[in-house]
Amino acid sequence: MSENNKDSVGNVLISDDVIAKIAATAALDVDGVAGIIAKPSDLRKFVNKENSSKSVSVINNETGISIDIYLKLKTGIRIQDVALTVQGVIKEAVQNMTGRVVTKVNVNFADILLKAPAKA
Repeated sequence: MSENNKDSVGNVLISDDVIAKIAATAALDVDGVAGIIAKPSDLRKFVNKENSSKSVSVINNETGISIDIYLKLKTGIRIQDVALTVQGVIKEAVQNMTGRVVTKVNVNFADILLKAPAKA
């Protein structure tokens, strides 16, 4: 579904893919996030920024926007702090860029970046 805003000049359409990319870009800027990964039901390899919208689900309806994102964590961080930060930056970025209300951001940590063992 795409967002359709009417103004006096015409329509403004914002696709769910655009919203997903806004969310992915915001999440990648958070310290503690190692990357965005494929949804568990669609296990593929890790995705880069270009394909990141495939790891973000967007439900866009008359009450607002709901977002699910799947992330890979860095080690040595407090998961709850990262989750709250990710939720906040995604909500702010999407609302600022689209003018729509974000009602929910579900952060799913599906993997963790392990440190390589030290060589002897």
